[in-house]
Amino acid sequence: MTEKGTHPLTQVYPKFLERLEILNKTCQELPEKIDYKLVLDSSLYFIHFNDDFEVINCLVPKASSDTWTIQFAKMIGPNVPTSMDLVYNITLSNHFVPLREIAHRIQTYTKFFVHRHPFERLVSGYCNKFVDPPRYEYMNRYAKAIIISNYLKKYPHDRRSFEIEYTHLSDSEKQDILKQIDRLGSVQEKFGITFIEFLNYVINTVDESGIYNLDIHWMPVSSICNPCAVHYDIMIEHDYVSEESQLLVDYLQKNKATNAHLYFNKFEKKATRDKCNQYFSDIPLNVRRRLYEIFRNDFILFDYKYDLESKDYFCEENTNN
Repeated sequence: MTEKGTHPLTQVYPKFLERLEILNKTCQELPEKIDYKLVLDSSLYFIHFNDDFEVINCLVPKASSDTWTIQFAKMIGPNVPTSMDLVYNITLSNHFVPLREIAHRIQTYTKFFVHRHPFERLVSGYCNKFVDPPRYEYMNRYAKAIIISNYLKKYPHDRRSFEIEYTHLSDSEKQDILKQIDRLGSVQEKFGITFIEFLNYVINTVDESGIYNLDIHWMPVSSICNPCAVHYDIMIEHDYVSEESQLLVDYLQKNKATNAHLYFNKFEKKATRDKCNQYFSDIPLNVRRRLYEIFRNDFILFDYKYDLESKDYFCEENTNN
């Protein structure tokens, strides 16, 4: 709001201040050099603001973004649609907003985002887009790419070309590959994408194209919001999103003429954590290790501890709570 770590809510709720202190200390200790102008420019695409309530939100998918979208709509007015495209006044990346106005908002508005355990976001993103039930647009966009990334990068994607060029493979190898080629020709809602296929696709995308080519629903939070470059006032932990969001909403509504009834459903963190642990229980160590490297900044900046050798607990609580 003014200087780093001096927002009034950090005095009311000390955990906000504790998280900022850990973040600021860790940002200084990161070994890699950060081009702050570059990451700030990339963050502006995801940052939204509301002038009436003088608030800026870095919207993180799979971290209560839909819930916050609805709350913003209610805060703006009872007749405002809850569509995400209409909730916010404007995004900071809009070319018609003068740079001095962007700078003023960043310096003076309450800035916040919600962070979540990296592996929980991966499970949530996978289930939401490919399982519960599969989203046509995501199956249409990613299913073939995931299959090719997992099995067919070195091979033709049609049966005839493959059978002509790869006669040297064993019968079992050929059958495995032909099975994947047949999957490409299926109606895309008819076949499933497994969790390990999804994770391998995430890894391959980063290895080949970099983190910023990941879909935003499973891009690291630190790459979306860049908290080492943008000095946020409040960091909400997803495990406590109901209580902490309510604190922030109450603060934003203070002295504002609004009768909006804002309510955050209680988040069932145990059920979510159990689901995450279950999904990761069969994932090989080498895959988990590579994912940890990709999401390393999220683990470090948001103080999530992770034992790579653990065989039971993969999605443990933020140690600052």
